[in-house]
Amino acid sequence: MFGHWGPGNRTEFLAEAKLNARAGAVCVLVDYPWARPAPHRKPLKQEGDHALFVEAVVDLRRALVLQL
Repeated sequence: MFGHWGPGNRTEFLAEAKLNARAGAVCVLVDYPWARPAPHRKPLKQEGDHALFVEAVVDLRRALVLQL
């Protein structure tokens, strides 16, 4: 599972995910709420927008549970 850097998006680790997939791994690339395509994007109101950071962690946890 790959989580991109703050201002990035899920394509940041696409090359690594493809490499791992060729070796047989399942890779999940997640866009955080502020990096999602429109109309699903939720802009950060300020740098410390706690609710969006919590939502990002929940998204990552859901992706992990779906893979188990």
